[in-house]
Amino acid sequence: MRPTVAELEQLKQQVQYNPGAPAFVQLGEAYLALGRPGEAIEVGVRGLTANPDSTTGRMMLSRAYVMLHQWTEAQTELLKLVKVERNHAAGFALLGEVLLRRNDLERALPVLQHAQNLNPTNPYVEDMIKRARTGVPLDPPPPLPVPQEPTPGYTPSAADPLGFGADEPTRVPVGLSPGAGMASPSAHAPRGADPSAKTIMAQAVPAAHQSPPAPRPVQPAAPAPAPAPAPAKAESKADKGGKKPKPKVENMPPPGPPAGVRPRIVSMDKPTDAARRALREAADVGDFLNTLLTQGLLDASPVRANVDHLGTRKAKRWGRSTLRTFVFLFFLLGASLGGGAYWIYRAEAQRQADVERLLQESRDLARSGTYADLQKAREATANALDRDPTSLRAMAAFARVSALQALIYGTPTSRAEAAAYRAREDISEGNEGWPDVFFAQSVLTVTTLSDETQGSPIERLADTRAAIDAWLEKNPDDTWMRWLQGVAMLAVSDIAGAAGAFEAAEAGGDGPVVATIYRADLATDAGDLEAAMKLYEKALERSPNHPLAVVGKAFVRIARAGEPADILGELNTLLSDEEGPRVDSYKALAFALSYLSLEDFDQFKENLGKAKGVREPRFLARIALAQIANGQLSAATDTRNRIVWYSAEPKGVHPLVAVVDAELQWVSGLPKQALDQVADISNVRARHVRGRALYDLGREDDAVTEFAAILEIASEDWEAQVWHEAARMVTTRGKERREADAALNQLGRQQASKMVRYVHGTAFAKIGQFDDARPRFQQSLDDISEERPNPVAYRAHTDLAGLELARGNVAEAATHLQDAIAINPGYLPAAGMLGRVQVLAGQHVDAVQTLRPVMDEAEAATWQVELAYAEALVSAGRPGKEARDQAAEAVKRAQAKGASAEELARVATLVDESLAAELGAAPPPSERSSRRRRRGR
Repeated sequence: MRPTVAELEQLKQQVQYNPGAPAFVQLGEAYLALGRPGEAIEVGVRGLTANPDSTTGRMMLSRAYVMLHQWTEAQTELLKLVKVERNHAAGFALLGEVLLRRNDLERALPVLQHAQNLNPTNPYVEDMIKRARTGVPLDPPPPLPVPQEPTPGYTPSAADPLGFGADEPTRVPVGLSPGAGMASPSAHAPRGADPSAKTIMAQAVPAAHQSPPAPRPVQPAAPAPAPAPAPAKAESKADKGGKKPKPKVENMPPPGPPAGVRPRIVSMDKPTDAARRALREAADVGDFLNTLLTQGLLDASPVRANVDHLGTRKAKRWGRSTLRTFVFLFFLLGASLGGGAYWIYRAEAQRQADVERLLQESRDLARSGTYADLQKAREATANALDRDPTSLRAMAAFARVSALQALIYGTPTSRAEAAAYRAREDISEGNEGWPDVFFAQSVLTVTTLSDETQGSPIERLADTRAAIDAWLEKNPDDTWMRWLQGVAMLAVSDIAGAAGAFEAAEAGGDGPVVATIYRADLATDAGDLEAAMKLYEKALERSPNHPLAVVGKAFVRIARAGEPADILGELNTLLSDEEGPRVDSYKALAFALSYLSLEDFDQFKENLGKAKGVREPRFLARIALAQIANGQLSAATDTRNRIVWYSAEPKGVHPLVAVVDAELQWVSGLPKQALDQVADISNVRARHVRGRALYDLGREDDAVTEFAAILEIASEDWEAQVWHEAARMVTTRGKERREADAALNQLGRQQASKMVRYVHGTAFAKIGQFDDARPRFQQSLDDISEERPNPVAYRAHTDLAGLELARGNVAEAATHLQDAIAINPGYLPAAGMLGRVQVLAGQHVDAVQTLRPVMDEAEAATWQVELAYAEALVSAGRPGKEARDQAAEAVKRAQAKGASAEELARVATLVDESLAAELGAAPPPSERSSRRRRRGR
């Protein structure tokens, strides 16, 4: 139904006073009912800016966009709605319709199915599901609505349409027909009521719309007119054979007022004014008051009352008795006015003083940067707004603290965005409060970079960084803005620039505490654990039990392979359950890594699952490294792909992200690339990758040096101990080799991870003791479970396949290789060996497909793989010139990589008989004898 003018004006006033009040939804719905969706959109946007959590408001705004056929904007609003309200049946139904309007059938179908689950009785949703499944488009949408005006409602006119005079006796109109503003008698009469009462049923008129009737002169009550004679009875239809008329109702009430209503009797005598005499008697007193107020106290002559009943004695003069009274009264009035003005002045001064005190308290609390202090600082600014709701400085301070809390601790940004928007409307550059508004806007930009709905994150960050740089040129001593400059640099991987910005923000201990903590975090990531620990201790001296410093110290101790139980106890003791989402995620990650050291894999997976919601590269990199350490290779790849730099080209290399890339390259069987990736990084994880890569490349002496350096930092690192003893076993002989062998046996019994058995087997294989290597490889694969995992099981299968292939057991080798690829599809050595096995089995077409990705990596394409690829190309069907050319190039690369002369000559002859002569490789004897026999015949 269309709203009335009064209803619409009332809603407008409520929304104008408070744009975020629930009334903005009602006003928007009213505009939609009037066919004015454009005005509904304006109201909805302002209301959601002030109250972003209103699901009904977002639904109203989405409907307005749909009415204007703006499907993209409607989809954006509906996505925000259903993300918050997962059970909003109408929202999912409307979202499904919008997706169908945009021909996005793939995403519309699951949305509509969810809407049907929420409301199975909606036939329109069922029809849309059928259309989405069959690809039938929806009917054309209704045309754009035509704007309408609200209904005027009932407004009595000044002419008194009901016919009552101002001074007439109370009477009830008889037979009054329903008109404008009057309800039908049958519409409101109660069931079973007296029929005569129906004539007086009228719709109540609101007081706001009533106007007083025009006055009428008082007239004598006229006698009731005599009833008119009844008209002659007309010939009815019944007399003519028509329908029988209704019987006449007897006992009809006589005309006039109903029973129980008493008429008002008006006297015919001319009324007299009873107050006139009193006014005359007070005339002289009035003259005295006029003179007193206009000419002054001394110019007023005393007066005498004309009558005795005014309460004065005849012998006393009126002026002389009242002069002192009026002097006293005017003195009292002046004192009251002065006192009130002074009280107002003092109250305003006290309010301003309270606001200043609360804002200063907020600034002091925010300096520490702890979650609890930022919470208190936000409450202080909220109290300042309560004391003075019009204070723009308090609103800007509230936005600043809320935005800072969202960036440091991951709290929602909705309140900060709403406060910053309201403050930005009234505060411009150069005004008081502008520094807080600018800081809040910059912080919110850095915090919401992952939200692509707000525009291109790269462009937004670039604009914000330029604005921050310009601000710091004018305000070089703004330590908080300097810290924010460093945080923005981290988003583009400018590690060196961020370190300099944090050091400048620290200001020798006078800047924000978080600047010191961020410096310590960079030192931890780079592997400078001593410097990191000193910085954390320095931050804890300024702010005891700072949650970010406590978590940072835990990661330093984990890197040093400290006692995991002590780390868990310290985190549980010093960190409460209310430290913000970001600290909770880092705490869960520290728990997971500690439990991984304890080999409690159930607790490791549980806490690793809780470590979520943080998009920082250093956080995601640690998640990926933990997944790789537990053998979750596919999950680690997905986590690495979530690391994003908000620039066209990263400004530098983040040490932890580089380690993740190196780990994934080592997992792919590319040790040389992994070694190059972490050549200049000195943290513990980088040294692990570097040591393993050197070990795979046959540089066991250098591997011993790397793992020894790790053990100097983390003496209890059992993984470093395992690889160190394996490298020592390969590089030493006699007693030292036996000691290394015994140490590996001891570590294999102590650790639950079966990786120790695999590493022990590689040491035996490197020194040529294959009979001792085989059982170690097999032990690393027996009875693998979550309690006894083997994160390198794919390598054990591949090495066993190599041993079986050397013995000529092609089938068993193929089985091991298939198991290795099932565990790690990206392990290129397993794929290369499987291609060679397929060539031996005559599966040349499959071999070409298997070896093609291996050939893209020069490091993985050994000379055996090159020759197998060449043989597969020329043996698969009828090879053309292109295939033979590719095979010839593969043979030439195999010769450059040191292929054996016999295999080189055999494959070169298969490719082209002249190729063997070109390469200087004689064909094998069997080939020469077969050619002689063919020539002799």
